[in-house]
Amino acid sequence: MQQLQRRSRRDRGSVSVELAILAPVTMLVLMLIVQVVLWANATHTAQAAAGVALDAARAETGSAAAGQGAAEDALAHYADGPLTESAVNVNRDNETVTVTVTGSAQSVLPFLDFPVSSSVTGPVEAFRPDTGAP
Repeated sequence: MQQLQRRSRRDRGSVSVELAILAPVTMLVLMLIVQVVLWANATHTAQAAAGVALDAARAETGSAAAGQGAAEDALAHYADGPLTESAVNVNRDNETVTVTVTGSAQSVLPFLDFPVSSSVTGPVEAFRPDTGAP
């Protein structure tokens, strides 16, 4: 019986020490999970804006300026989302359109930057008359 009492006296306060060590680690893991979700959502926002810009710019009557405007409108629609400091670059030539949307994901972890980038490329739509040949 005395041995059990001695052991319990030695273990006194051990739960407090364990909690002091594990609580910050648990909070850090939870914050990392939230950060990954914010980064993924910001990536999807950039992909959506790039897709909208590609659709506008690759149309037969479209232009790089139309794609730029469409992307900026889409980003304005998602202004309260996790993508910050966004920038859009649209390049269109006679054959292809390339749209790149860059930015950063909102950060819940201080002093860290989580860059986001999405780039899409597609052919310019053009009417080609039927020549009758296969």
